Amino acid sequence: MIESDRLLVGRSPGHPTHVFDPATDRLSALSGRSEAPPDFAAKRDEALAARRTGVYAVDVLGDARSYPNLKALLIGTLRRLADRDPDFLDRLQGERGRTRGLVARSKIDLFDKAHLAEKHAAPLDGEWWVNTNNSKDQVKRWLGVMARVAGLELGRDLRWSF
Repeated sequence: MIESDRLLVGRSPGHPTHVFDPATDRLSALSGRSEAPPDFAAKRDEALAARRTGVYAVDVLGDARSYPNLKALLIGTLRRLADRDPDFLDRLQGERGRTRGLVARSKIDLFDKAHLAEKHAAPLDGEWWVNTNNSKDQVKRWLGVMARVAGLELGRDLRWSF
């Protein structure tokens, strides 16, 4: 809730618990006692990591696993296939979608613009990056490409449900 010279914050707009004063750059409890500001960045990162946007499952050679979102599904499946075959990511790096690839050794190699690389490239492990800017249909296409590159039969060895 915004007042003329301060911002009231809390768990819901109707029940503020703290007041932020931009003039002094301080966050205080409404009761008047001063409190340290919460670690908003850590809470945001924790919420994003746990954000469940649906039910997404992938079965690789009879080992079915579910994931909270498409990004986690894509990264989890890539890791599983890379663990199974050490050369998998090298072969997959040569595959391209309409405009970009799925994995690269450098995040700038995934995108032609640095701001996109910063926003949409996620670390896969110590030396690989993955493009996380994919729609549901694109993820399905990438799963098909991953099956082919891994030598798996789509629909039998690699299946998904979402």
